[in-house]
Amino acid sequence: MDVDDALPLDPTETADTDGDGIGDNADTDDDGDGVADVNDAFPLDPNEWIDTDGDGMGNNVDTDDDGDNLSDWDEINLYGTNPLDTDSDDDGMPDWWEVGHNLIPTENDAEDDMDGDGISNFQEYVAGTDPSPPMIQDIHPEDLTIDIPVGTIISITFTEDIDPATLTGSSFMISDGATFIEGTITVDGIDAEFVPAEALLYNTTYTATLTQDITDMAGNNLYAGMQWTFTTAANYAISGYIMNSGVGLDGATVSIGGQTIESQVSDGSGRFAFHDLEPGTYTLTPSMNGYAFTPETMDIQVTDSDISDVVFSAAVIPVVHVPSDYATIQAAVDAAAEGGTIIVDDGVYTENVSIAKSITIESQNGYQTTAVVAANAGRHVFTINAPNVTIQGFDISGAHNYYRAAIYFGAGSDNGKALDNRCGYSDIYRNYIGIYVFDSNNMDIANNICNYWGPYGIYIDQSNGSRFSDNIIEDHGMEGIYLRDGISCTISGNAITRCRRGIEVFGAENCTIADNSTSANTQDGIHTINCGIGISISGNTSDSNAEVGIFVESSSHAVVMDNSANWNDLSGIVIYSSSSSNVSRNTVTWNDDYGIYINHSDNCTVSDNSTVRNSSGIQLNYADNNTILLNECANNDWCGIQIYQSTGNLLKENVAQTSPYATKGNAIMYSGGSGNIAFLNSFAGSIYGAAPVYSDNNAVNSWVSPIVITYIYNGMTFTGFIGNYYSNHGLADGDGDGIADTNVDLPGTEPDGAYPMVAPLDNYHLQ
Repeated sequence: MDVDDALPLDPTETADTDGDGIGDNADTDDDGDGVADVNDAFPLDPNEWIDTDGDGMGNNVDTDDDGDNLSDWDEINLYGTNPLDTDSDDDGMPDWWEVGHNLIPTENDAEDDMDGDGISNFQEYVAGTDPSPPMIQDIHPEDLTIDIPVGTIISITFTEDIDPATLTGSSFMISDGATFIEGTITVDGIDAEFVPAEALLYNTTYTATLTQDITDMAGNNLYAGMQWTFTTAANYAISGYIMNSGVGLDGATVSIGGQTIESQVSDGSGRFAFHDLEPGTYTLTPSMNGYAFTPETMDIQVTDSDISDVVFSAAVIPVVHVPSDYATIQAAVDAAAEGGTIIVDDGVYTENVSIAKSITIESQNGYQTTAVVAANAGRHVFTINAPNVTIQGFDISGAHNYYRAAIYFGAGSDNGKALDNRCGYSDIYRNYIGIYVFDSNNMDIANNICNYWGPYGIYIDQSNGSRFSDNIIEDHGMEGIYLRDGISCTISGNAITRCRRGIEVFGAENCTIADNSTSANTQDGIHTINCGIGISISGNTSDSNAEVGIFVESSSHAVVMDNSANWNDLSGIVIYSSSSSNVSRNTVTWNDDYGIYINHSDNCTVSDNSTVRNSSGIQLNYADNNTILLNECANNDWCGIQIYQSTGNLLKENVAQTSPYATKGNAIMYSGGSGNIAFLNSFAGSIYGAAPVYSDNNAVNSWVSPIVITYIYNGMTFTGFIGNYYSNHGLADGDGDGIADTNVDLPGTEPDGAYPMVAPLDNYHLQ
């Protein structure tokens, strides 16, 4: 009947399902999805056409038909399992569980014993334990790779989280065939890294070894050990001569740019050489006061051999004198030849000097008798906008206005030098900034005195390969030395006091801060912020600062070594949000709060430090998977080692004690931290009743070695598990193995301290 006919005038059509005016007989794909209606489970939905499990939801929406948390695509394409069956091989173990534990979800392996512990896979499933050993998923560098950079970090990815305590120098080794390479091992879940202590050797084949002693967090040993090799890149040399009228020129500086930034000085024969260069393009630039060079620069391509035929010609440029040749320094600069030298006699010169050519300006007798005072306080005293400029031996003042400096090196003023100058010393003779370096590389700022009033003594914004050394900086409102966005710079031998921060390095990488004295500043002695890898802080003395001696913030892989940080009002050394850092061999005493404070930083190594007479020796705060090793944390007022809300840390071979006369405080304190491992430590309380160990009711940690250890005690060798020494525990030792006959009852929810040592740590020696 017409009333039931969608197209009553067309005898070949009766229905129009999608209402588009075309009958279904002609319109065979109503939703236009390319699937004919007869084969389409959803003929009016262009986004769906299949419903494998018949639940009324199309496969594009319903991506996990059997609800086992494995997507249908993964089950079909990756695992070969049935997306409609939660147990494709009917072995009683769900597909998701087998995939998650590296079993085979398409084979009945219920009775197999993947980890070889005598318990079948099915029994482990029922018990909720881990049936599978960890495996190696990825390595870097890969096996047999060549031309690996010498700064490479060796990394491993496992199939499951690894116990950091088992990934050590005896289970993860790198060798050059003759010796094992020293370095720092860090573990972060399934990822592990070996960071060599020093750069690898060029053109050397290394062997990396992983042993089956490595375990996952359930104690399952690595499925199979692995050994592989990789070879570092070959190194080449560029060498040559600088000649002056056929005779070698001694003492000329040759700078190299490109894949490395450094400089060399020619010897008595005029020879210079750069070694350990990887293949690439390099630019050589010679410079020396009073000489012009031909060519001015030279580009050299290193491919597969040394380059030894580089020759520069040098010509002497006449020396100009002030005031005998020209009355002012500016007039002498304007008249001087490129590469020339200006000698300034004793006197006071009132002027602002602008320099746009490569020249040297030096005083005849040093800053004590030669002063340059700004004629205009709104300009820099010396403004430099050219490479290879040296300013040496002046007393410079008068640049009072905002961000004006005694010496300013503008963009591109590479290879500049500021030497032996005094840039401010009183309220009258002062500058806003002593020395200001902007976007200039390979600078040498040395032996300057930058004192009094201004925000910054030395301010550097963007500089690579530069050196800031042996300067004396005092009484600045901000930083004594401030370096922003520097690469491969060195700050060394400076004495900085009574500034806000002695040294601040922001956004830099591969920089060295060494052998400085940064004391009595109103905040921190040394502070790094947002730096990349390669920050080294060593040999510094950072005492009596109003906040922190050495503060590493958001700067991962930093090395803080061989420093002294004492009598600071807050902490000696702080590592904040700076994972994989190394804090070693530092002396940290008499700080009001923490000796060493590891805060929100994971996978750090804290070793061989002396933290004595602080409030707390070492504190970990929200810091996981760190290694605390061989530290002396003695006579601290509150506690030796404090662990707060931190997990997975290893504490080994430390001596930790509170003050012998304390009435409260502990050798080690746990607050909310669980899953840490402590063994082979000495924990001593006080003679007035302060207990060796404190732990609140939320902490559960391990107090014994995870594996048996071979050790020497009283001249005899033993093998067994070993715990810690607790000064308040009975020392009965019936078999003389150095292990007490009874366990230690530890506070809070901690398990007993098993296998306690009967004597302090120095009585035990590991094999």
